[in-house]
Amino acid sequence: MDSYHRLLLRANRVRLVKDMFPDRVVSKMRGGLLNEADCEAIVSRTTAKAQAEELLTILPRKGPKAFGEFVKALRDVQSHLAEPFLAAAGLSESNDEASREGAGRVNPTDLVTMLPSDVESRLHALLDAENVLGDNWERVYTEVGLPLDRLPKVKESTSPTGTTLRLWHGRQASRANVHTLVDILRRIPRLDVVEMLQDAMTKTPKSNVLKK
Repeated sequence: MDSYHRLLLRANRVRLVKDMFPDRVVSKMRGGLLNEADCEAIVSRTTAKAQAEELLTILPRKGPKAFGEFVKALRDVQSHLAEPFLAAAGLSESNDEASREGAGRVNPTDLVTMLPSDVESRLHALLDAENVLGDNWERVYTEVGLPLDRLPKVKESTSPTGTTLRLWHGRQASRANVHTLVDILRRIPRLDVVEMLQDAMTKTPKSNVLKK
């Protein structure tokens, strides 16, 4: 499993552990991605939350196809939980070609609270992850001038990045856009996240706005 997929699962781990039906998801992958030893290790746990934790612990060790197989199984069992992962897994909720063509497009004037779901999920995964250098969501939080006394509560949220962007938009409205976010990410610096947003920008004629 590649590093981005690991980050995406980590960023959504709290929600998955809380809401997933792990026994049903495991049954979809039994005999394929998961062998009998894997299944036994998961279902032997005494609670659904513990089973979900074990499944999410095992998945990253199961090779490059693990993420896609997991998302397919999750989509079959609980489609609403699979939504943040569909684009990253190369799956689509719709067979409509026009919908697929428009997915993931980003305009520099887009508000940070209105990003396409696949771009939003990737942004959250990259910035929510713990970072020894401290150049994650906390730096964004301080750069946009949000109150430091609220930072501990934001840290406890499911996605601190998502909460930070919503608070920023609530305080600064139209200034909380993609172009401003990219400028902040360059200063931190988180050039990997800048590159991800620029990749999304290349799907639109205005993509050069973010380029140096």
